[in-house]
Amino acid sequence: MDVDLTPKLPKNVFGGDGGSYQAWCPDDLGMLKRGNIGAAKLGLQKNGLALPRYSDSAKVAYVLQGVTEWPELSSRRRTRR
Repeated sequence: MDVDLTPKLPKNVFGGDGGSYQAWCPDDLGMLKRGNIGAAKLGLQKNGLALPRYSDSAKVAYVLQGVTEWPELSSRRRTRR
């Protein structure tokens, strides 16, 4: 089965003052449907906030532009002696 790898634009799910949420539908992209995965893009404006939430599936996140602060990770650093 051939899979169409042509790039497609995401659909806007939500947009507001703090940012926007866009998603790609597996029905529109054969590679997502075949891989049984989803894909989304969260764009935050300056001083925007994404609230933490529970998910029963694994997720991977990348910061493509800007700066992120994650104090929970920095407090767990081990110091070599």
